[in-house]
Amino acid sequence: MISTFGADEGGSIALETALVMTFFLVPLVLGMTDLGLVFMTRAQLDQGLQAALFYAWYNNPTVVTNANVQAAAIAGVGQTSQTPTATVTQTNYCVTSPTGSNANGTPTGSTRATYATACTGSTIPATYMTVTVSVTLTLPVTVPYLANPVTLTSTGTARIQ
Repeated sequence: MISTFGADEGGSIALETALVMTFFLVPLVLGMTDLGLVFMTRAQLDQGLQAALFYAWYNNPTVVTNANVQAAAIAGVGQTSQTPTATVTQTNYCVTSPTGSNANGTPTGSTRATYATACTGSTIPATYMTVTVSVTLTLPVTVPYLANPVTLTSTGTARIQ
C-alpha cells in the first residue's frame, strides 16, 4: 500500500488548478469587480455633471439657482450605492469679443476679468457656472494599492450668460 501511494498521481491536476484559482484567479476577479464599480460610478458622476451643466445652460439664467443645479446634478447621477454631493459656484466676468480664431477654432483676442457690479467700455458681462459632483465610494473588497474608500469627483464649467 505504501508503494502505490507515492506512485498514484491521479487528482494532481485538480489540486494544481485549485491552488492557481485560489491564489491567482480569485483575487484577479475581485479586483476587476472593484474597478468595474469605480468606473461605473465615475460614469454616473459624469452623467450628473452633464445634466447639471445642461440645466444651467438651457434654462433662463435669471431663474437658474445653485440649489436647482445641485438638484439636477444629483438627479442626473441616478441610483448609486452612496449619496453624491454637488457644489455649484458662479463667477461673473467682463469679456471682450474675440478678434478671430486659431487653427483649432479656438477664439483668440478674448479677455476676461472679474467684476463686482458692472462692465465698462466695450466689454460685456458673462456668467460662468462651475459644478463639482463627488461621491465617496466604499469598495466591497479591499485591494492592495487601491485606497478604500475612494473619493470620485467630476468637475465642469459652462458659460450660462
